[in-house]
Parts: sequence; structure tokens; C-alpha cells
Amino acid sequence: MIVPIFAGLIVLYIALNRAIDYSSKKDSAGKAVTDSSPELTRLTRQYLIIYLAAMFADWIQGPYVYRLYATYGYSVDQIAILFVAGFGSSMLFGTFVGSLADSYGRKNSCLTFCVLYFISCLTKHSPVFEVLMLGRILGGIATSILYAAFEAWLVSESHTRQLHETQLGSIFAAATTGNGIVAIVSGVIASAANDSWGVVAPFDVSVNLVQPLLENFINNRIQAFVLAATGFAILFLWTENYGDRNTGTSIMSQFKFGEAFARIRADNRIYALFVSQSLYESAMYIFVFLWTPTLEKTAGSAGIQHGWIFACFMVCCMIGSEIFSLLVASFKIQVEDFSYKIFAVAGVAFILPVLTNSPLLCLSSFFVFEACCGLYWPVMGTLRGKYIADDVRSTTMTLFRLPLNLIVVVTLMNLKHMDDRVVWVMCATMLLVSAVVQYVTFAGKTTRGYGTIGDRDTDATELESAPKLH
Repeated sequence: MIVPIFAGLIVLYIALNRAIDYSSKKDSAGKAVTDSSPELTRLTRQYLIIYLAAMFADWIQGPYVYRLYATYGYSVDQIAILFVAGFGSSMLFGTFVGSLADSYGRKNSCLTFCVLYFISCLTKHSPVFEVLMLGRILGGIATSILYAAFEAWLVSESHTRQLHETQLGSIFAAATTGNGIVAIVSGVIASAANDSWGVVAPFDVSVNLVQPLLENFINNRIQAFVLAATGFAILFLWTENYGDRNTGTSIMSQFKFGEAFARIRADNRIYALFVSQSLYESAMYIFVFLWTPTLEKTAGSAGIQHGWIFACFMVCCMIGSEIFSLLVASFKIQVEDFSYKIFAVAGVAFILPVLTNSPLLCLSSFFVFEACCGLYWPVMGTLRGKYIADDVRSTTMTLFRLPLNLIVVVTLMNLKHMDDRVVWVMCATMLLVSAVVQYVTFAGKTTRGYGTIGDRDTDATELESAPKLH
């Protein structure tokens, strides 16, 4: 049954894509804003080639991490410790490393990601627990950089090149769609590599762009390293950009935590992004651990097809990205006017697994959530680009991930003691609270942000007039 569903989702995605193309051709004014800028085209290519390569390296090992640890003979509790170490590392060390991107450069930070993640992949070859723990710690730090420095570089470049916020949103939408495609492709390659050379092979592929499994299809075997190639591409294709380059003598002077916290507290819009991102992504990461046992329980002896379901999830995410493009580029709806609806729909979707044991209804609710994720990434990227000031952008974004990692760590440590329905209610509550925060802060209140063109550094006068927390 899942294969026809996958085919139907593909048809829906293509239909939405064609509708957007038709709308852009019909509306020449809209095309001038979103499609025809040479700077937009150049920046999109510059960013997506590197960002999607980095995401490929991240995606390709994901499905086999747990199985790899189990193959080495570790118990469920030991594996849980390794997973918690990754999130804990991202929360503690990753926050500090990610913050340095504002002082030492976003390009340099992205190069650091490549090095750290490369080493993390190599540690998977060792069955020694301490070595695997080191890999998880390095991977956690790298993840913080991946989700902060890359976006900070893009937003800063878009401001330098005088791109409109709608154009920035189109890049985020393209990145979300590309990420879905990369996830599906990496899953297929990881599965083939695992079948051919064993469970450690996907981690080799994470280091290599194309492994020998493609010999049957391509006569001239391509030997390239994804992370090394990504690093070289960053080195030669990206220019450096910075936030606030404090040249103080102390290393602690390079961290901008105090200033970033002050910005978050001083402006309700940034605070709303802080709360809604932390809660939404906490629910999302918990969902990653929960969807498999939930569907297996509802399916019973029939079982589930994990690979096809994951592929469907990614297509739903791509559909969400297309809906974003349709709303913003075709219907010219401001992101602030519909962002809260994404959180609300996602929250309602997570209530269904509590109310029903139907595998089809549960699966449908997960499809809806994944579509919301496809909308979420470009929406939040656009809002962060608009309201977070460039001088402390990386620091602020790493701080956004602090509560996320804390919530996930605490939940994972107690997951086996909690009823699944309680966890689903908790996730739904976080999403609905995020919806309320977004609605109260943004709906019908579109304003010029600190990150917009001509106002890349925080304007003191506007900061004083921004809504405050009391």
C-alpha cells in the first residue's frame, strides 16, 4: 500500500511545482522579484551546492547509527548514552564553537564543520566505546555549526548583495526541497552500501561522495570525499563574512552571549522566534525517535516498510516547501501572516496518535507533520533573516538550540519510563504553544526587521521602539 501512496505524493508535488511555474510566468511582476535576479541565481547555486553536500554527509549515516552500535555489541542503555552525548555536546560545546562564527567568520566555521564531521565519521570504524563517544561529541559540535553558521553566512551574503527577503525565502524553500531529495538519495545509497559491504559502509559513503557500488552503472568510478570536497568548495567559492568582530585580548571577549541574550530579551519578535523554534524542533527530534515504534505498534504483525515511509516523509517535506513558494511567491502572503498556522496544524497532527490506533490515520498525521516541516524551515529561515541582527546572528542561533537540546536530552533519558501517548501529548502541547506565541507576536503585525536591506546592523532607535518583555 505504501508504494501507491508514495507515487501519489510525487504526483501532488509535481502538480504544485507546475502550478508555481505557471503562476510565475503569468505574473511578470512576481517573476521580476523572485526569479530574474542574477545575484539571486548566483547565490542560490553557491549556497545549495555546498549546503546540500553537507546535508548529504549528515543524512547518509542517520539510518544506520543505532544498528552500527548494536552490531558492536552495545546494550540499549549504552546506545542511549551515546545518543544523549551527541545532543549534550551540541548543547554545551557546540554553543560556544558556534558562537565564534560571528568573530572568526562564518566561512571558517563551516570549514570547521567539515573537519569535525570528517573525524566523527572515521571514529565509527572503531568498536571502542570511548572512541565512539568522541565521535558523538565531535558530531554534536558539528551539528550546531551546520544549523547556525551555514544559514548565518547565507543571510549575511543576501544582505550584502541587496536581495529582498522574499528572494531569501526562495533560497530557503529550494534548500528544503533539495534537502528532501538528498535525504531520499542518501537513504538509497546507504542501503545499497550496507547490503554490499556491511553496516559501517554508510559512514564511509558519508566521507566519500560516490563509492564503488556505482561501478555497475558508471564505468569510470568517481572517487571523491563529500566532506573534503565540501571544504574545498567553501574555501574557493565562498567569501568570508563576519558579525561583530570584537578584537579583545581575551578569548571570552569573542563570545557574544551577553549581547545576544540582551537582544532576545529586548525584542518580543526575537524572543518569539527563540521560543517557537526551541519547542517546534524539540517536538521534531522526539518525533524522529517515536514514529517507528508507534507505527510498528499500530501495524502489528503486518509490519511497516521503513524505507518507503521515510521516502514518503521526505516527499511530504518537499510538498510543504512548494506550498511555501506558492503562498509567498504566487499569492504574495507575508510569512508573518501564516506562520502560526503551521505550528497549529502540526500540533493537531500529533494529537491523532493519542486518539486512534489506526495505522493509516497515524501515518497520515505524520505526513501532515512532515509537510509542516517543509513549510517550517523556509518560514523560520525568513523570519530569522529578517529579525536577527547580523552582528550576533550565529551566536543568537546557537542560543536558540540550547533549550532544544536540553528538552531532547531529558526526554530521551526518560523515554522508556514514559507512555507513548504522554509523549505525543507533550509534543502536541509544545507545538500549540508555539502557534499561540507566533500568532500573538506576528499575525497582522508585519514590520521591518533588523536584518532587512539597508538595516543590517541593529538600529539603536528601532531597538528602543521594539516591543519589550516586561
